[in-house]
Amino acid sequence: RAVVVAEVPPDGVIAGGSYARKQIFSKDHLIAWSHRQRFEMALDLASQFAGKQLLDYGCGDGTFLGMRARRADPPAFALGAEIDNGLGADCRRRFENLATLEFVHVDQLEKHRLAGSFDAVFCMEVLEHVLDPEDREDPVLPRHGLGDERRDLPVRDVAVQVQVGDVQEEP
Repeated sequence: RAVVVAEVPPDGVIAGGSYARKQIFSKDHLIAWSHRQRFEMALDLASQFAGKQLLDYGCGDGTFLGMRARRADPPAFALGAEIDNGLGADCRRRFENLATLEFVHVDQLEKHRLAGSFDAVFCMEVLEHVLDPEDREDPVLPRHGLGDERRDLPVRDVAVQVQVGDVQEEP
């Protein structure tokens, strides 16, 4: 059995990302399909923040923000925050022509000019890296620039279940 995947033309800037290459644009059709489905769901959810300010906490190679910025209803501004200096530098280089995107190290978030004014925070495949699985209390993400008051954001019910559809055989 083979999985039929709708072809997504690779955008050179987005496809140049290390995660995009091995996930969304993977030659393994099941891996590509699985990651595309999750990204499409998140991109659709993010459309409600068109014209707003977004934060992608743990942005990785910038794939999510790059794809969101190229939609018909992009955010007014999007900030990607990443702990890996190499990934952050690569994002700044690859997306330098998109004026509505900026990439910083996570340590720079609280001092960013938009701290306190993001309309939404996205964490694409990152929560498993910032939450302590042994913590029996409600896990929280550090508040990085949301709202007017200093507060933590409770992380509950954030898992998005992606249903696997029928697998079709290729002729």
